[in-house]
Amino acid sequence: MTPSFITESSNDAVHTITLSRPELHNAFNEIVIEELAHTLVEAGKRDDVRVVILAAESKSFGAGAALHGNGLTMEMTECLNSQPN
Repeated sequence: MTPSFITESSNDAVHTITLSRPELHNAFNEIVIEELAHTLVEAGKRDDVRVVILAAESKSFGAGAALHGNGLTMEMTECLNSQPN
């Protein structure tokens, strides 16, 4: 099973999406981008959600691209465009 680096919660019309990769200062890799894009698209489809808050665990919001391993090969816009409507 693929680990999840995103957590979600809702309170009335406010939906909070939290980056949950604190050990790497929430650095983005392909998995994080795909999860975030999917989560944003799904939140956008919900009639009960009026506001989306993007938050992060740890003292760092995000360190940018994770440059170890395969690095970052997919742009956020490509990932969003690949989601079904």
